[in-house]
Amino acid sequence: MNIRTTTSAPTPILPGDPPRRSRTTVLVAVLALLCLAAGAVVVVNLTRDDGVVSTETSAQPTPSVNSTPTVAADPQAAAKTAVIDAYVRAYKAVIVVGKEATPSPNDPRLSEHKTGAALVAVQRAIADNNSKGLVYSGDAELHPTVIELGSNTATVVDCSIDRTALVERRTGSTVVPAGKGEGLAATAKLILEGGVWKVSDFKAENRPCVPPAA
Repeated sequence: MNIRTTTSAPTPILPGDPPRRSRTTVLVAVLALLCLAAGAVVVVNLTRDDGVVSTETSAQPTPSVNSTPTVAADPQAAAKTAVIDAYVRAYKAVIVVGKEATPSPNDPRLSEHKTGAALVAVQRAIADNNSKGLVYSGDAELHPTVIELGSNTATVVDCSIDRTALVERRTGSTVVPAGKGEGLAATAKLILEGGVWKVSDFKAENRPCVPPAA
């Protein structure tokens, strides 16, 4: 069977006719326009997604917070201060009374801050010094700390530097020299008597210690 194909000849271009574009050129132009239109749609969608649909949230800076831990106030601070003050007054009272020209074991300044065995001990020491014609000179540096505190009892540890000496009252010559400036440990018991803290017992540990730094 014979199949006949007919090919139409292109229409001739006459003088004065506008220039004609080939079908390929037209097709390329149409495809380019479609691509541009598609790109515009994508840009619009991306803009819409970025501006409206997106639910992502950017991280916000965390405000600065002071992380320094808060130190709780010591509910026993006032009582501890009163105990330390009573201990220091009791210790200093012995030195002050012992410096008198004729120190008396019955001086009320002793019983004002001491009681019980502690009072008896200092009264005997003052009486003995007086009978020998000796008086105190110098002073002491105290570093007391409350280690136990009850409703009416307390315990204090001290690392004192004793700079007191015993001198002869008439001549002023030193009989018992002061310490070498090293810390000496001691423990004191206090009781609340009539609303006043008083030293009821005092024990020299007879061992060196290191005072806390100033």
